[in-house]
Amino acid sequence: MLEYNKKIKEYDLFVDYYDEVVRPYDNQLEEELFFLLDIFDEYNPEAKKLLECACWTGLILKWLSKKYKIKWLDLSDKMLNKAKKILPEEVLIQGDMTDFDLEEKFDIVLCNYNSICHLTDFSDWKKFFKQAYNHLNKDWILVFDINTLFEFNNLAESYMYSREVWENSDILCMEVKKTDYKNNKEINNHFYWDLRLFLNQWEDNYKLIRERVSENTFEIYKIKDALNKLFQIEEIIDFHNIELRPDSSRVYFVAKKKIDL
Repeated sequence: MLEYNKKIKEYDLFVDYYDEVVRPYDNQLEEELFFLLDIFDEYNPEAKKLLECACWTGLILKWLSKKYKIKWLDLSDKMLNKAKKILPEEVLIQGDMTDFDLEEKFDIVLCNYNSICHLTDFSDWKKFFKQAYNHLNKDWILVFDINTLFEFNNLAESYMYSREVWENSDILCMEVKKTDYKNNKEINNHFYWDLRLFLNQWEDNYKLIRERVSENTFEIYKIKDALNKLFQIEEIIDFHNIELRPDSSRVYFVAKKKIDL
């Protein structure tokens, strides 16, 4: 295991419910997998080695491992332990995506499912771009996605989501708030998910599991400016609509490592 910075590891309480409760709420896994494979085949058809940073419980990597030699970096030991059930232990590395050195290079670096948004300071985004650059073979690609400012602001204004999960009447509630819950004040571009899972114990007696997960996002022009220092941006894709729009909610960046630096 790599040494890593001691940071708050969010989703620790929800790790046992992540695959069934958190991940599926806005898209099907198969849809995203085929979307990613299309990108890889278009921009890097000869790729053999893939590194995913912050890939949660390893659901995407389980399928990508059928095509690529993979490694996975994540800060959470609990996520890693869950991923061990579906991935070989030797591909799992505990580490901070803003500060790591695997002493090898990859053809693709992937950061999926708006994981980069959990880096709440933009300086950390830049550090991740630098780490991705250092771990890529020349002229090969970084792929990551974000929830946009439009999406987060829209969710914070009007979003409250609830549904029954599983067959025993467990209830999931999710709400997005534009604030720093630790300091209880509004901060520009800073949001958090208030996740509440009511587990039906017996005869409508519920156990509450609650977790607050911070996220941050930034203007697309600001992300482009930071990327352009190290990468050639090949495409910015609206996951739901293909073409980028003012109301795009989830956006993928495809960037190729510059070799003339």
